[in-house]
Amino acid sequence: MREKYLDLTFVPSVQLNYETLGRIFIISNIIIGMAAGTMGYSAFEGIAFWFVSSLATSAMVALRLKSLPQSNGDSKYFKDAVYISFSNGFGNMMTFMLFWIMMYNIVHML
Repeated sequence: MREKYLDLTFVPSVQLNYETLGRIFIISNIIIGMAAGTMGYSAFEGIAFWFVSSLATSAMVALRLKSLPQSNGDSKYFKDAVYISFSNGFGNMMTFMLFWIMMYNIVHML
């Protein structure tokens, strides 16, 4: 009853959670880009690989966030865990492209 009328979230902690989640997606896009470049994907193959890998990463993050302690159907640390994981997952395409092109050039051009 008390939680219904009183929001006990500490804003700096919620902010830190969002920043940490953003770092997870940046690091995963770096790894995905390096993998795509090393495997020699080019053009639409690389973009499809990024899309499928980002979708898998977002799904894993969503499952992990859903497994955390919950109150009222939402995660205790995020308002909507599934929305948060899928909205952040596709925002770092330029990071992917940087490492994809770099690794492709290092492995297949040199």
